[in-house]
Amino acid sequence: MLFRGLRFGMLLQLAIGPVCLFVFGTAVDQGFTAAFAAVLGTALTDGSEIALAILGMRAVFDRLCQKEQFFRWFGTLILAFFGISSILGSFDINLLPSFTSGGVLQANAFVKAVLLALSNPLTVVFWAGIFASKIQTEGMKGRDLWWFGGGCVLATLTFLTGVAWLGAFAGAKVPALVVKGLNLVVGAALLLFAIRTFTKKSEQDIALK
Repeated sequence: MLFRGLRFGMLLQLAIGPVCLFVFGTAVDQGFTAAFAAVLGTALTDGSEIALAILGMRAVFDRLCQKEQFFRWFGTLILAFFGISSILGSFDINLLPSFTSGGVLQANAFVKAVLLALSNPLTVVFWAGIFASKIQTEGMKGRDLWWFGGGCVLATLTFLTGVAWLGAFAGAKVPALVVKGLNLVVGAALLLFAIRTFTKKSEQDIALK
């Protein structure tokens, strides 16, 4: 069941989202250690959302769907802020505090990743739907659900760690000017995600990390 969750989670990871781009950009700009802190923050958020879904929080979050306009603005502002921050960072302009201490830098990346992962709180409704489907069509229950969910979190850790390694390798090998260009691309992509979040018409159209 763990492998099935891992396989399913890997399929979801193929839909590249803002968190993936953030991890890559962090690795290019700050190295693998800071990027891996972001990976851990993302995995923790995913795990928390999956746990809520398994524990039967669907009814609660279904009510939150009625507040779609609020969540749309919330997600848009978070994504837009980080997109603009990445773009300005390529010109050495920092919207967020810049720290030289490795530990603080890693903590900063962790918090940023959590915020990005939470930019669409309705993701938990997606997970609730997935587990409801597994219960109804495959008869999953109890321990099987937790193992399947654990496999999904493991997929996040595995895939994003690979992205972090790739970004760190690129950051170490390419000229500084190219790194700045990559930050521009990441920032522009995050802004596009922000626009898509704001303009989507249905609360059921949940963006994946």
